[in-house]
Amino acid sequence: MSDIVDNRREKLVDTIKRILDSTQSARFAVGYFFVSGLTAV
Repeated sequence: MSDIVDNRREKLVDTIKRILDSTQSARFAVGYFFVSGLTAV
């Protein structure tokens, strides 16, 4: 698995949901952001 999620093979929201239960912190770097994406998370 790559550390980069580009929404082509795997959706960012799916990655976030999978890893958040097993981590104490997370960092995100995004090129652009839609409010609808925040709603999905």
